[in-house]
Amino acid sequence: MFLRGVSCRVPVVNAQSSVVAARPFCTVACRTRRFHKLLPLQASADVEQKTESVRPIENLDSSYCDDFECTSSPAVEQTVRALAKDLEQLKYTAGRFDRDCVYDDGFRQCSGPVGVARQQWVKASVKNPEVSIKHMQMIDKSTAQVDWRLNGELNGKAVDISYTVEVTINVLTGRITALKESWDLTKCDAATALVASGSRVAYAAKKASEDVGDGLKKIGETIDESFSTFDDSNNMTQDPNDPTKYFQEGGNNQDYINFALFVAVMYLVFQGFSLTASL
Repeated sequence: MFLRGVSCRVPVVNAQSSVVAARPFCTVACRTRRFHKLLPLQASADVEQKTESVRPIENLDSSYCDDFECTSSPAVEQTVRALAKDLEQLKYTAGRFDRDCVYDDGFRQCSGPVGVARQQWVKASVKNPEVSIKHMQMIDKSTAQVDWRLNGELNGKAVDISYTVEVTINVLTGRITALKESWDLTKCDAATALVASGSRVAYAAKKASEDVGDGLKKIGETIDESFSTFDDSNNMTQDPNDPTKYFQEGGNNQDYINFALFVAVMYLVFQGFSLTASL
């Protein structure tokens, strides 16, 4: 390659005098060209592989409000994506659930964020679990469905389980009010499916005692609140016609408390019989 306007000389050796002389070589002006080498683009693994943060949610409605009411909110999308992330990490985060949320997976039923977060059968039973989110969609404005797949090893047998998680979401707060979980064992052989079902039943029975403990604790808190309210309203008023007599305002509160206690105990007994029958 030659440069524009540059005279090039090369050294020449004189054999007789051994004197090095400079002889003109070229005086041709040449055009210069610039070449840009294009390097192949290398996509990172984060770009090539879709995650829950970029995966589309089918049927997601972004029209949250009209002139009269709000039927949805951005919190719904955030909750669905956060739920998918939790599933990839094999957990349920209690903070995503409403105080009175309910959970049902066909083996175990419970209520409250703590009870839902306690559901960790995969972590407790499956070795080398691998999770992949397959599909996310909105069934309606407040109901979402996440399909995911679990691969791992259970009692020495390979398991391939497809899960469907359906959640009902408060469209304004984004909190989950109900979660229903189901699974499909058709990709497992009969023996593996039987082992998996037996493991789920045993796990549900183990967690049932903890759920009952939570229920008793909740009842105790309700009773304490009731007695506190009763004490606050238990005001003795002097009879203006007879200074030696007093009457109590709100005298029916004790009857209400006794009735509430009776209903709570009967409900707890009924739940115990239902759990025993299901086992």
